Amino acid sequence: MKKQALESLKERTQKMQEKIRIQTELHVELKMLHKEEDASLAAERAEKERTQELRSQEEERRLEEEHVQLMERKEELKSQVERHALYNKYMERVVQMTKFEDVQQLTNHLESLLHFKEQLYQREAESDQQLEEKKKAQVTLKDRHVLVRRQRTSELSQLQAELTGTLSEVASWEKKWNHIQETAAKKTLQLGEIKMAALNAFELTGGNEDEEEPVDINDTEKQLEKVQKFFQDHDEFLRHHQAPSPTHKDNGQGKKQEYRLHAETKLGSAER
Repeated sequence: MKKQALESLKERTQKMQEKIRIQTELHVELKMLHKEEDASLAAERAEKERTQELRSQEEERRLEEEHVQLMERKEELKSQVERHALYNKYMERVVQMTKFEDVQQLTNHLESLLHFKEQLYQREAESDQQLEEKKKAQVTLKDRHVLVRRQRTSELSQLQAELTGTLSEVASWEKKWNHIQETAAKKTLQLGEIKMAALNAFELTGGNEDEEEPVDINDTEKQLEKVQKFFQDHDEFLRHHQAPSPTHKDNGQGKKQEYRLHAETKLGSAER
């Protein structure tokens, strides 16, 4: 029994030792891991500190350079103030000779004058631009006027040529009209002579004596018909109641024919 207990205890002791060994190895590995993590953190921290240091140094250099620039600007402004002090004194003297109360008021007035001057320059520039545009427009209108004038001159020349032709045609028609009027006047005169001759012959043959229907004084055709009938009646009468000699007969017949031919010719001219 004791042997078995001892073996059991020994076995348990071995197991406990094995666990202790395992625990010890784990503890060692964990400790080594912690050391590695601490080293990494330390390195990271050191890198951050180094970066921060570099940034700080860079910022310090920048500030130093800015300080130097500001000091230089300060010296420059100080020099300008010293140079402008003379102008300030001059302005103060000018103020004393003017109605202004102080230098600031005079400066404001001068600034307003400068502003007004700039406005005048701007207006002058705008006026010059408008004048230039108007000049261009005037040139364009002038060119257009010249073109229109040339067109009107060409049209006038064409119209003058047409007028010359028309006047020539009018002169020709006037000549023809004058000829027509002269011819008409001659015809009218001849017609009047024929009417008078026919009326005289009608009256010589007796006129409207013993006529139931009198012939109108202007009816030349009827008058000539009456004259012709008168000749025919008297020809018949002479042939039946007179035996003239051949010579006398020929003379009388010739005169009748001549008178009849003259009357018919006059009548034919009047009808035409």
